Amino acid sequence: MDPQYQQYSSPPPPIRRRAMDPWTLAALGAAILAGCACCGAVGVFVLFLVLPGPTAPTTPISTIDATAALAAAAQAGTILPGAKPSLDPASVGKIINPYIDANLQNMSVLQIDILDTASGNYTRAAQLQGTDLNIFTESFNISVQTVAPNTDCPDHVRLSVTRQDQTVITMAACLKGVVILRGIPDLGGADAPMGPRFTDALAPYLPDDLKRLLNF
Repeated sequence: MDPQYQQYSSPPPPIRRRAMDPWTLAALGAAILAGCACCGAVGVFVLFLVLPGPTAPTTPISTIDATAALAAAAQAGTILPGAKPSLDPASVGKIINPYIDANLQNMSVLQIDILDTASGNYTRAAQLQGTDLNIFTESFNISVQTVAPNTDCPDHVRLSVTRQDQTVITMAACLKGVVILRGIPDLGGADAPMGPRFTDALAPYLPDDLKRLLNF
């Protein structure tokens, strides 16, 4: 071939790639992030389906607060029975005066609570003040001889007396012919049969079934 006609081949022109504009790049990044978030949500949902649910907490055993129970019962007019004092044999046959030995001088309030045999609790029957206390002042102020406790006779009545110093003393009473006081510290667990005046004082606040236990 004639050199003057010889053609020289030149390299092909380079292919120019079109650069992405910023908005396209942002849209692509957002799509990728959205895809990742979607995958994560699906993964969490699968975990909730596969993993067992949380174990239900064990119900705690309720604790009875004796002090709170007594306060609530007293507010509702119901007094819970207390423990019986142990007997001191030397206390049987003593001569005591409940009015003096229990420091009941100038008492200001007397609460009378009656045994409910169905529930074993005591229900408020009366709260006495002022001149209503006069007959009980006479009834307590008598010297009596203590006897051994009668275990067959329950505490039919509870008497709570607010004393002059604002302290409260609670004593029990068994009804068997007469009113038999219990629970005064100086009794030492013995019983103190009271006189007929105490029967007259307490009877108006007793239900009929308890009145029948007393001699008039």
